Amino acid sequence: MHRVLPATVTALFLAACTSPESTEVERTPPGPGLLLDAGFVPEADDRRFAWRYTQHAGEDSYIFDVADGVLEIRRMATQPWALASQVLSAQGLEGAVLEFSAELSGSLTELGRPLIEVTGLAVNVRGISPLIPFAAGKSTLFTATVEPGLGVGEYDWHRQSLRFEVPPGATDIEVAIQHGLGGTLRARWPSLVVLERPPGAEEPEPTD
Repeated sequence: MHRVLPATVTALFLAACTSPESTEVERTPPGPGLLLDAGFVPEADDRRFAWRYTQHAGEDSYIFDVADGVLEIRRMATQPWALASQVLSAQGLEGAVLEFSAELSGSLTELGRPLIEVTGLAVNVRGISPLIPFAAGKSTLFTATVEPGLGVGEYDWHRQSLRFEVPPGATDIEVAIQHGLGGTLRARWPSLVVLERPPGAEEPEPTD
């Protein structure tokens, strides 16, 4: 078992809603696609670990445990949210349709007034907007969350998926598993795959 202490951040993961698909548990896990370290532990010694574990600013309130490819996020104190996220390059993916998915389960309890609207999957795409001067730097071009997300209750393993099109000017794609309630959230078999490429698009270069 690997235990990772979360970094602390102050900003919420942006969460606008879309309409993803949710399917029954699959017997065979899908391939990770573009994701690295799909088992939530480092798979290579010569590069930085791909996942980042973070929580709302304040006292340590979440425990992140990994065992046998399952990530478990347990709320232990007062802070209102935590997430596991990975940022990938959007090079060669403009106009492509991607699908981010993972299997989730858990035992979720009431939190009062959650600060994250959706417990589940989220996507945030950043880049250079054609509507904003280049000197302004990167901005958020697209953000979405699974809808509906998970509420209070007991959940067996089930697969959530979120499809989106990479907008023009995109440079970075962040995918995340968000926990915004009390109790425990588990995740396994995360995947980010290209479903459709625009005509003439080239394959992106492999991520080191």
